[in-house]
Amino acid sequence: MEFDIDVLNKVKKENINKYHYTLSLLKEGYRVGALDKKRFIYIQSQIMNLLKKIILKYTKKLSTSVKTETANQIYQSILYALDMALSQVQNPDESIHILYTREIEEIYKEGIQGIESLFEESKGLFETIKEEKLNVPLKIYNFSIDVAIPLFIKEYDIKYSAQDTKTLLDYPLIFDDMKYQGVVYINHYLVHLKLETDFIHYFNIKDVNKLLNNFGKTHQIDIEEAYFNIFEIVFNNSIFSVILRDDFSNILLSYSEYKTLKEMFVQSNEEELDTVITQATDNLIQGLDIKDDPLINYILEYKNTLFIRLKNAVKNNGLEYLVISEKNDILEETISFQSETGMTDHEFRILIDYIKECEDIKEKILAIKTNIKSLTDMIDLLSSDCLFGNEYVALYHELSNFELAVLTKIVFYEELRDDSFTLDNIKRKETQHKCEEQFIDFINKLNKNRRNEIYNLLNNKNIKQ
Repeated sequence: MEFDIDVLNKVKKENINKYHYTLSLLKEGYRVGALDKKRFIYIQSQIMNLLKKIILKYTKKLSTSVKTETANQIYQSILYALDMALSQVQNPDESIHILYTREIEEIYKEGIQGIESLFEESKGLFETIKEEKLNVPLKIYNFSIDVAIPLFIKEYDIKYSAQDTKTLLDYPLIFDDMKYQGVVYINHYLVHLKLETDFIHYFNIKDVNKLLNNFGKTHQIDIEEAYFNIFEIVFNNSIFSVILRDDFSNILLSYSEYKTLKEMFVQSNEEELDTVITQATDNLIQGLDIKDDPLINYILEYKNTLFIRLKNAVKNNGLEYLVISEKNDILEETISFQSETGMTDHEFRILIDYIKECEDIKEKILAIKTNIKSLTDMIDLLSSDCLFGNEYVALYHELSNFELAVLTKIVFYEELRDDSFTLDNIKRKETQHKCEEQFIDFINKLNKNRRNEIYNLLNNKNIKQ
């Protein structure tokens, strides 16, 4: 076919879904007339014929019939390979030209080669990441590298299930597009993980671990069990160190240094905050002598996120949760959850049994307030279903604003990663325990002033217990 340029120019790139490239390309090509009906139907029939052919291979030529779930899995794998081939060209117009002039099976084989190449690249990248692995106690970080990624490499099925990831990567990255699938997602994940790891290696690992411990103390979490991003914490404090003392290698801040930064930030307007963060980022890149362009671009992209969080922290009086210092006297005076005073398993079981048998809500709450001193014990108690109905609300009323803020960070971990999240008119969501559902209702019914006081403690977005 000789293409009509005017027709091709009608193809709108915004209508092409990069996560489902082939199907959206077919739809858009047909819509604008770049693919006529005959070719459109022919392409669909080719895909179905290819599906039958691959199913026959899957069953070792015994049958072209498999379970619907299996057939759909193979069909999605075919589309994934076609996406790999067609999305590599310069623009959708060229992709449509390929669909019009080449057979689907030929495009599919090219896509399989692309998947195999990306898979080999990802394995090599992972070997480098293993060698550069950080010596940190964070379990989800270690699990991702020691178990999750090797599991993907071992079980990845290019021929019949190329779109499947088949592993659980819980360690959160700063930029992580989870709409990607299969080896494309894993490759993106590994590329970003390596960039973050490369940056952290510019600093002394003992200082990194001490900073993580300070972070855990500030937010009253067990850093071994918690979900947070190491790069974010290290980068934030490195920027604050540059701002405060033009120091490119020291990421540890004293509490008095935190107070100095707080005074500086509170007195600055948004434009001044943006300028100081931008200048400090440029100075940090130069001071550390970072030459790698992808890492520089990654840093500059995150710099914008840090500015937004700093702006919100100043506005909501939550700087102590963003600027991590070695000693935070204010928090030490106000926090009642102390992890080191946790109950033994035997003591905890006795308390739960007592609460279940007790009929007086006031006696239940008194027993909880007297015995529960650690955040872990409180979470375990709330999840044990020893309270009923309004008893949860009665207990929440007895908690301090800081204790409520800690619980809020746990219940709304995902939502708090969105800088637009507030405690006003929180929507119901799917919850695992009755205590979470009751907590959402409780927060919604608080007066605006108290919600604001709780929100002032919620600057950091990466806490999950």
